[in-house]
Amino acid sequence: MTKIITKKLLSLILSSVIIMLFISSCVDTDVVNIPTNFTDLKSKVRFVNQVAGADAVVSVEGTQVGTIPPDGSSSYIEFAAGRKRVTASYSSGPNVEDNLSFDTDYKITFSIVEDPVTGERYFQKNLDGYVWND
Repeated sequence: MTKIITKKLLSLILSSVIIMLFISSCVDTDVVNIPTNFTDLKSKVRFVNQVAGADAVVSVEGTQVGTIPPDGSSSYIEFAAGRKRVTASYSSGPNVEDNLSFDTDYKITFSIVEDPVTGERYFQKNLDGYVWND
């Protein structure tokens, strides 16, 4: 009698496992396809010059995007997302050059700041929101 109950219990457990495996392997076909063309990944970026007394000439990948006065800022400029070489040149004091990440679908502010003790200048990144929240 024990062998019959064990065989029935074993077959019940085995059938349950098979059914669970079958159900869990089903694929949801009602989802949006992931695009294969990633050429439209954009970012909007602006630059703020927080260096006192000096205009900053800002270039991205060697192309000048504007001259920014002290405590001034550029408007948001749309770029392809990704890592970009950004340069801020000054008529006096050190220039700033760095590889900056332009994050997909974000509006970003890069502030150019100067350390009051060392005089070193660098970029400071702030995410301002999504590009579609204009």
